[in-house]
Amino acid sequence: MSRKKAQVGLRARTVDHLNAWLIMLPSLVLMLFFVWEPLFESVVMSLYKTRNIELVNFIGFKNYISVMGKDDFLQALTNTFSYTFWSLLLGFFLPMVLALLIGETVRSKSFFRTVAYLPNMLPGLAVVILWSAFFSGEKSGVLNILLSHLGIAPQTYLTRSEWVIPIIILIATWKGAGATALIYMAGMSSVSPELYEAAEVDGASRLRKIWHITLPGIRSTIIILLIMNLGRILGSEFDRPFTLSNPLVEGASKTISIFVYERGIKGEWVTDTGASPQQYAELHWVVVDKPVRRRGVGSFIVDSACRIAREGGRVSVRADIYPENEPMRWLLETRGFKFCGTIQVRDTFGREKPRSAYELRLR
Repeated sequence: MSRKKAQVGLRARTVDHLNAWLIMLPSLVLMLFFVWEPLFESVVMSLYKTRNIELVNFIGFKNYISVMGKDDFLQALTNTFSYTFWSLLLGFFLPMVLALLIGETVRSKSFFRTVAYLPNMLPGLAVVILWSAFFSGEKSGVLNILLSHLGIAPQTYLTRSEWVIPIIILIATWKGAGATALIYMAGMSSVSPELYEAAEVDGASRLRKIWHITLPGIRSTIIILLIMNLGRILGSEFDRPFTLSNPLVEGASKTISIFVYERGIKGEWVTDTGASPQQYAELHWVVVDKPVRRRGVGSFIVDSACRIAREGGRVSVRADIYPENEPMRWLLETRGFKFCGTIQVRDTFGREKPRSAYELRLR
């Protein structure tokens, strides 16, 4: 009899496990195709020299060494750690305080819950624009208007490096605190009211009830949210730092995500574009007529441009070609030109055309 009960129990547990896996299967499939597979492809691509998304040849860890050797990589990494650390710290504790305050209110709890969650419903870019208007350095800035009533002169916040990361952290905390507070409040609702009644009879103060009943009762919720926040320790966001960035605070607002965009997606020239005098020579709109192709005309043009640039004291030669021009691409790469990304160039009719950008350092 006991053996039959054990078999029935084992069968029931097996069915429960199968049902659980069936419930998770759609999510696992989505994770496989939209998270794990792209992540694996990204790791593989990082070990190759690429042309846009095309793998050219295996180069091992040279891409990582090259990135870490950039002057602004350490600054981007430092900014990212600073941003994520304070966002994690404030974004973890402030929602808990907010949930406790709303939970202790007697009336209008639904109203306060709705108000707390509203910022999370706003698009990220709209939130940045809203807070930019609040911190605007002009006399029309909301904060400066409030300070003017106190006799304080208008301040410039968005153009001062020391204010950039605190403002980004404030925006992130304001937007996400309400949603996290709702999770805490859901955990608090599962705490038995009888515990509070017993504490009330024993004469426990409000703070003691929170410390000895509420917080222990939501321990599992706290642990789960802590793990989720720790998982985003290097998940620096792009929209807020990028939108608040300007030439005066470019260094302070640069995070890993912006660094990757500028170096990988947007592209990067080998030499300094803003240097004065100009360090590079440019080769634009080179076309070889069909009847004379494959006769060394393109090689002559490129080699001559490099020679003239070298004699003129230039540091490099830049060239741009149509993305589908494989012969010219092959010619530039065999001459040692480095692919720098895709740029937009206006033709004679004023239309912007995508061009593959290359640069060769001469010295």
